Amino acid sequence: MSKPHVAVMGLGTMGAGMAGRLLSEGFVVSVFNRNRDRARALVDRGAVFAKSPQEAAMRSEIIISMVSDDAASRQVWLGERGALADAKSGALLIESSTLTVGWIEELATAAVARGCEFLDAPVTGSKPHAESGELLFLVGGSARAFESAKDIFAVLGRGAVHLGATGSGALLKLINNFLAAVQAASFSEALALIDAGGLDRRLEQRNSEVTLRRLFSSCVTSGSRYRGPHDIQTLTRARPCCPRARRRFHACAISVASDQAHRSDSRRRRSRYRRARRRPKGLGASRPADRGREPRR
Repeated sequence: MSKPHVAVMGLGTMGAGMAGRLLSEGFVVSVFNRNRDRARALVDRGAVFAKSPQEAAMRSEIIISMVSDDAASRQVWLGERGALADAKSGALLIESSTLTVGWIEELATAAVARGCEFLDAPVTGSKPHAESGELLFLVGGSARAFESAKDIFAVLGRGAVHLGATGSGALLKLINNFLAAVQAASFSEALALIDAGGLDRRLEQRNSEVTLRRLFSSCVTSGSRYRGPHDIQTLTRARPCCPRARRRFHACAISVASDQAHRSDSRRRRSRYRRARRRPKGLGASRPADRGREPRR
């Protein structure tokens, strides 16, 4: 059985690793990136460079996007010569970027109108995981689309978790990034407190069973295999602040997650209001929450 033709749009750290992994496994891969230089190494390995997302999509059964934000995602899917303009009916569209739930829902509607299957499938992991096929996919979408994507997820990752309806994967990824941002900020404050209190960060080098590195490993990483930006040995030797790019990333993560929380809260408030409007008159005092309450005096 021949392998499907796959398009990868966005060749940053993660997208390039995913495209390279697909090439290593014998897939025919079309790639698109605004900066063509980023595609050169993949083209040398056999990838087909597409001049536009539309060109990448028109020959592909599976189309994967891994870009920076909502604006970039909108451009590659719905912009001028965007991928949806010529995506085949029945094609599987996988949006693996970290995006807002609102945009994911809008994109899914456009994909269905085109006759395509759609999954939001952001990932956890970093460059080495993308290159070695050890990503974890957080997936939202229909059970049918998820089933059809299992083979491609098996090549690119160590697992894929189907979380529910469209937008579920995007939401959990925002929550994950929010937790990582809060963790990094807290750790920076902890390092500042260590310095202010005169504790020696080099305690880990002493002959002691309880070291700073072991202590923070248990508190921060909880035994995780992943030792990327939160590697404790690196952090305990660092200045008590994050690099500028990572600070921007964490600030963005907190901002987007907060915005999503506000949207979710507004949605719950509207739902409660609609239920209250449908309740028959005269039954307001019979709600369970009101039973047993003493009248105000």
